[in-house]
Amino acid sequence: MPEHPDFLFWWGIGFAILISIGTIGTTIYTVLESRQKENRFRPTHRRTYPKC
Repeated sequence: MPEHPDFLFWWGIGFAILISIGTIGTTIYTVLESRQKENRFRPTHRRTYPKC
């Protein structure tokens, strides 16, 4: 089986690519979700008290 180490090499590269895509996707999703929460609870420019 001379091709066996080569097969393991490419399988390892494919597995590493899948793990990195999952990590990057999770990070992007978390950052976008936290930005939406910040925008949701950020006060607007409108006055919340009566004008004197």
